[in-house]
This record gives sequence, C-alpha cells and structure tokens, in this order.
Amino acid sequence: MFGWWNREQKKILAPRSLFEIKQIARILVIDDRRPQLVADLENEGWHVRYLPDLDKYENTELLDSHIICLDIVGIGQHLRCGDGMGLVQGIKEKYPQKRILLYSSVREHNIFDSAIDSVDCRVFKDGQPYQFIKAVEQLGFQAFDWKHCVEFIYERHKAQLGREMSFSEFEKSFTKCIDARGQLDVERIAKFALVGLDVATKMAQLASFVGLP
Repeated sequence: MFGWWNREQKKILAPRSLFEIKQIARILVIDDRRPQLVADLENEGWHVRYLPDLDKYENTELLDSHIICLDIVGIGQHLRCGDGMGLVQGIKEKYPQKRILLYSSVREHNIFDSAIDSVDCRVFKDGQPYQFIKAVEQLGFQAFDWKHCVEFIYERHKAQLGREMSFSEFEKSFTKCIDARGQLDVERIAKFALVGLDVATKMAQLASFVGLP
C-alpha cells in the first residue's frame, strides 16, 4: 500500500513542466472564422483542433479537449444558443472540468450575463497572440499541475465549504482523497470538506487529470 502510494504520489504531485503539459493537453478553438490564433498555438507546440461551430455537446472534438477557446460572436447557431455566451453555459453544465477561454473583438457585452461567471479566462481578440498564449498556458497549469489545480478548486469552491480552512489544510486533505486507483474519492472529499456529493463530484471533475499516465 505505502509502496504504491509513494509511486503514485510522486507521479501525481510532481510539478509538470510547460513542455509536459503541452504533450497532454488538447485545445479546441470554436470560431465561425478560423483565427490566426490556431496557428499561433500550434507554433508554440500545443495540440489544437478547430471547429467553425459546435453541432452537439457529444461532439468528439469537444469530448477529447481539455481547454476550449471560443469567440462570442458568430457561434452557437447549430445548438440555438444565441452566441458564444450560451455555448459556454451548455459546455460548463455538462463538462465542468473543461477550462474555457472566451475571447472577442467586441469590447461591449452584457457583463450581467450569468455565463461570464462560468468562464475561466477572458481575452480581448486584438490580433496580438501574446496575451492569448499566456492565458492558455495559465489554464494548462490549472488543469494539469497538481498545486495549481488544487488552488483553482479551492478558490472556485471556497464559499461552499462546510467549514473554514486554509489552502494548505485543504490541499493536504484533498491529496489524501486519492484512492488506490489513482482517482479522487468523492465520498472522502465530501466528508472532509463538509459538502454534498454534488459539490464533491464537481471538485473531483476539476482535477480530472489525476490518474493520467
């Protein structure tokens, strides 16, 4: 048991380099017009796929992706979502573990749209790739680096915890919830965090990289 835990602990908790994250992560760009950002990310070594719009939530490209980059204008037509904002809500409801980067060349959007709260990052599409690429890197670390991932989960669900705890206490307890299969035990998360199984499940989903080779 302890021999297994030492091996799995080293594999899961070891910091991943940006190079390693690029080998694991899959990015999907959804935009009615193929943006230059696709080529920019590919030139940086990311695995990127492109769709002009999403036809269904069970689309293979969506299922296989970890980071979703989408425009606000010109998409969401097939699923009658209105625009990218509606698509964000649908994706996050079905796949809360997927990181979403929302971008647009239009600065004025409804800041009260509830979809904004579901977005993990927002970038203004001004033709400059630097901010966009750095934002994707940030989401990659959130998704695949243990400490970044747990910190993201803690900040996202801190208000729902049944008791106050520091990040270090949360990280220690959350780490102990990794079971013998290298997966997170939802019931153990619910017990230490004093939350319902629905919230504990969402926490575990946000750390979906656990158990990856």
